[in-house]
Amino acid sequence: MEKYGVNELRKMFLEFFESKGHLAMKSFSLIPHNDKSLLLINSGMAPLKPYFTGAEIPPRRRVTTCQKCIRTGDIENVGKTARHGTFFEMLGNFSFGDYFKHEAIAWSWEFLTQVVGLDPNRLYPSIYQDDDEAFDIWNKEIGIPADRIFRFGKEDNFWEHGAGPCGPCSEIYYDRGEKYGCGKPGCTVGCECDRYMEVWNNVFSQFNNDGEGHYTDLIQKNIDTGMGLERLAVVVQDVDSIFDVDTIQALRNKVCEISGKEYDKDHETDVSIRLITDHIRSATFMISDGIMPTNEGRGYVLRRLIRRAARHGRLLGIDGLFLARLSASVIEGSKDGYPELEEKKDFIFNVLNNEETQFNKTIDQGLHILSELEEKMQSEGKKVLDGQDAFKLYDTYGFPLDLTKEILEEKGYGIDEDGFHAAMEEQRERARSSREVTNYMGADATVYDEIDPSVTTEFTGYDHLEDTSKVTVLTTETEIAESLMEGQKGTIFVEKTPFYATMGGQEGDCGIIKGANGVFEVEDTIKLRGGKYGHVGVMKSGMISNGEEVTLQVNEEARKNIEKNHSATHLLQKALKTVLGAHVEQKGSLVTPTRLRFDFAHFQAMTPEELEKVENLVNEKIQEQIPVVTDIMDTEEAKKSGAMALFGEKYGDKVRVVSMGDFSKELCGGTHVKNTAEIGLFKLVSEAGVAAGVRRIEALTGPSVTAYYKAQEEKIHEAAALLKTTPADLLEKIAHLQAEAKALQAENESLKSKLAKEALGDVMDKVTEVKGVKLLAASVPDVDMNGLRDLGDQLKEKLGSGVVVLASAKDGKVSLLAMVTDDAMKKGAHAGKLIKEVAAVVGGGGNYMEGTFAVGSTLQKADNIGINPERQFKRVMDFHHWRINAKALNHWLKQTGPTMDWLADHNIHFEAVKTAFIDGTRTWHMYKGGHGTVLIQEFTKQIKGKGGQILTSTPATELIIDNGIIKGVRARTADGSTLTINASATIIATGGFSGNKEMVQKYLPYAGYESAGSPGRTGDGVKMLESAGAKLVNMNVCMQAGLWLKDVPTDLQFGKDGVTNAHYVRLLAALFQPYLKTSLRGDRVADETLPLEYISNAYEEVGGEGFAVFDNATREEMINEGLVRGYFGMVTPGTKFSNFDELFARGEKDGFCFKAATLEELAAKTGMDPQRLTATASRMNELVKLGKDEDFYKDAQWLREVKTGPFYAIKGSLRMYATTGGASVNENFQPLNADGEPIPGIYAIGQDAGGLYSDSYDMHIAEGTASSWAINGGKLAVEHFVKTRK
Repeated sequence: MEKYGVNELRKMFLEFFESKGHLAMKSFSLIPHNDKSLLLINSGMAPLKPYFTGAEIPPRRRVTTCQKCIRTGDIENVGKTARHGTFFEMLGNFSFGDYFKHEAIAWSWEFLTQVVGLDPNRLYPSIYQDDDEAFDIWNKEIGIPADRIFRFGKEDNFWEHGAGPCGPCSEIYYDRGEKYGCGKPGCTVGCECDRYMEVWNNVFSQFNNDGEGHYTDLIQKNIDTGMGLERLAVVVQDVDSIFDVDTIQALRNKVCEISGKEYDKDHETDVSIRLITDHIRSATFMISDGIMPTNEGRGYVLRRLIRRAARHGRLLGIDGLFLARLSASVIEGSKDGYPELEEKKDFIFNVLNNEETQFNKTIDQGLHILSELEEKMQSEGKKVLDGQDAFKLYDTYGFPLDLTKEILEEKGYGIDEDGFHAAMEEQRERARSSREVTNYMGADATVYDEIDPSVTTEFTGYDHLEDTSKVTVLTTETEIAESLMEGQKGTIFVEKTPFYATMGGQEGDCGIIKGANGVFEVEDTIKLRGGKYGHVGVMKSGMISNGEEVTLQVNEEARKNIEKNHSATHLLQKALKTVLGAHVEQKGSLVTPTRLRFDFAHFQAMTPEELEKVENLVNEKIQEQIPVVTDIMDTEEAKKSGAMALFGEKYGDKVRVVSMGDFSKELCGGTHVKNTAEIGLFKLVSEAGVAAGVRRIEALTGPSVTAYYKAQEEKIHEAAALLKTTPADLLEKIAHLQAEAKALQAENESLKSKLAKEALGDVMDKVTEVKGVKLLAASVPDVDMNGLRDLGDQLKEKLGSGVVVLASAKDGKVSLLAMVTDDAMKKGAHAGKLIKEVAAVVGGGGNYMEGTFAVGSTLQKADNIGINPERQFKRVMDFHHWRINAKALNHWLKQTGPTMDWLADHNIHFEAVKTAFIDGTRTWHMYKGGHGTVLIQEFTKQIKGKGGQILTSTPATELIIDNGIIKGVRARTADGSTLTINASATIIATGGFSGNKEMVQKYLPYAGYESAGSPGRTGDGVKMLESAGAKLVNMNVCMQAGLWLKDVPTDLQFGKDGVTNAHYVRLLAALFQPYLKTSLRGDRVADETLPLEYISNAYEEVGGEGFAVFDNATREEMINEGLVRGYFGMVTPGTKFSNFDELFARGEKDGFCFKAATLEELAAKTGMDPQRLTATASRMNELVKLGKDEDFYKDAQWLREVKTGPFYAIKGSLRMYATTGGASVNENFQPLNADGEPIPGIYAIGQDAGGLYSDSYDMHIAEGTASSWAINGGKLAVEHFVKTRK
């Protein structure tokens, strides 16, 4: 037998079945098409499912393919054995209702024995145990003795996948000889050893499974054959494993050459060599099909493969980047079967180099994290690393368990392996549950599935926008219909149409369809399997019936604008390639009548200069009035002509080639202008990253550009009118007003400080001593919090050592300040506890809201704030994409305004309606006389006055449940005893679970959040609600607090009441300023003026930690001119950071502040990448000169240069105020069970009631929501109880 190579075997197989009347089709992309059941194509038949089910008509009833496939289910074993691999090629011959068992079996035998030349006496067929037909074919027609035909059960020889087509199998095994066997006496076909290798599997698809285990005969019986190309090569070449066949062995040898290692000498070395060999094959083919490394879906599979390979390269001692060199060997060995690899090799290498570079930095971070975990274990006296920590290293930094284990064992530590595997299983379960459940086709079932597959549509819209045709199918939203009546929504199918259907990024046409008796408005046009064009819309008048002749008219204005935008994307892609380089590849697009969006492969943000060059080049080509010509060509001819093809797209034999002179030539089926001059104008409006290595440009053309500039002009005129100047003098006027405001602010602060000092007088004689600690306590009238802080700093400096406590009443609100020196803290003084005690005396406590949300209140109306429940309902629902409890939201919103009047009737008043954001909506009603403590105090007094009892320090521990009805609670008293409270109704309001680390790690996607709220929020209420059968919702959402000082306890930087320890609060405010913020690596992360929830979202994506970075000029600005951004009333805008140097030095000592003479030195101190940090600073300096933030479009007034040393950095990490998930509730705040029914006897409010948020807190559009949700929830719950009690 000749030892054919892999490429020869592939060619022999395809040619053999072509000789049997099969159409040889090219391999489909690894990306499934319209199949949500798969991340990646994993078998030869997977992309052919529409032909098997009859949903589409195949190009021929006999087809043969060699399909590239990837399976990662056993990725952990790849390398450890020579059996496992992720990438393989599957040879297949398929029959769609044509031949069946006789031909399939005969041809498989003929190919193996006569074409390949395998010894017939070493081949053994197997059949399904009840398939006597297959037995007779093998025995009587092929001549295989009965004792060499093996019958196996359903588990081995019956193929099915849930509901859908299924059937028995017949496999062919090859006896590789005793040297590959186990040596056991009974070793035969079916043994687990490597002697008898399955090389062919014929699947006889003859039944339909209804999903309940009932089987009926298929009308159309099909053949699905699968044979692994690499497996066949193992047999033919008589080698040990797939890693020894010719093409893969050549790649394996390349790994050895680069690493300087030998194969088959050391087990651990062999593991790494095999893993790299396999993974680089998968990665090369995935990138060639347009998959990019990301953190989700198939992109995450690719990233994991690349990073595993890169790490094992390190284990082999490989220095520098090496994966692209190996990919070149993959391409060389596979380009005969996959010529597109050669075409895309430069891009493939670029992606690999970029990802490998990123990982080399990430793994260093992982090693650093591991060393920190070691230090933590040492300090805590532990010897075992927590399984969650080990899994974080594995999942985030690519550290497999064995590597972490090996490193720790060298230092005498172990790992909680059970915890690691539990965390691993949790992630797998999340992945399984996130995969969309679909039908057999991997698509959502729709009414269109019922349409006859033979129905098709001819597109005639390239040349004209109106046509007449016969209606072939009509559907409503749920069923096929004979007619559509006025007002009905539905879809119309015709024989031919001028309407372009949504595809290739171009939005479908709209327009009208007229019949003899009715008019149908087309809102969208869609393309379905089998070439069917569906016109989706609504009957505006009359009726249209099946079989009727109709006139189809495309909306000409919309189509013409789409053509302008689509043609502009061609010019844009070529311009990007010209300016940025040949690596640019289209990754997606959207073309609508009003705008265009273009995603492309590029590994960094475009500079302003690059954007300008691209925009100018596109406009130049528009002005050149280039004719746009379309030619129909063979695919290969088109590619040879230089036409650009879309990455990973599968084209037919004939393609449309759209040329714009010598500048642009692309394969494209869309519609275009006749001449570039028709585009008119082109304007880039944004450029940003959307995924790793993928950038997105949004742009306008034609009339949309004119409208854009008109809108900008109107804004300039409005701004000029507000400032009482002309547009020409606007900048000068703004500069003058800014200077004037700064001067007035400085004067105001100086006067306030002077008045405060005068009011205080000489208080040093008031110093007393308590337990060996000096105490200075004083009150000063009419001073705000900023004034108190300034006084506190001065008095603490005079005191030298001890405690300073100050109080002031201003506008009915008491402000308290406590400061403790370091040595006093060591003696037991605690500022937070002091404030808590003093607050109780003056009437109040810590951590209550400053205000609450309402719309339509009397206070808003009096202040001409034009917002109502209906408008707010639409804003919130749009923000959350209608994925929240709309009914509860609407009911709550309508109550918020009246509740303000109700509170006023109960002696709780509000003094103003504010917003904390520049562009926020004024919904935040501020309490008169203090924080929300006034509400607590007043209601406490009223409850006690009516004979009510309030039990403090008595947390509820469990609900009393009797036959599914809540009858009360059991609670734990201060002395530890159990208290039973029977009640007709129980309201759960325990504040969520932000103080419960286990629940935070379980439910929040970013498990690194620390709580900035009360530590008492331990999730008891949520647990009790769950025990009562309540359905939990939105558990993955929290009230995000942005970056806080790294590793500083919340009560030391925020204060238990928001005012203690002013030095920490001011440093927190400095971190909050709208200047440059970076990731741990030194990259800029977002627009620094964004609301907290958006900043938090951005930092979740980069690890949850980062730095505020600024230079000496900005430091001096904070000292001399004040902080431009306050911090929620605790630090007001304009506060001068007069003692910056002293407080920053303290921050350096505490490990979260850093100062350096150069940026490189600052990077070394902080752990940032020096090249990234200097590049980020350089870019920021460019943006300041430009006067515009081209990267994130932050208001230019907040841009600051980073170039004057010394340089400063403050380290922050993400925190949250509270969680917002809990029980699903109805509009009366009754918890609902899994069936949506209310649970009697219980209510859930505040942070224990979910449903108000989808995947992000919306403070920016509804400030004070959390407290309002709680207040109104309690009110509505009690009202419902009173109304419905028997």
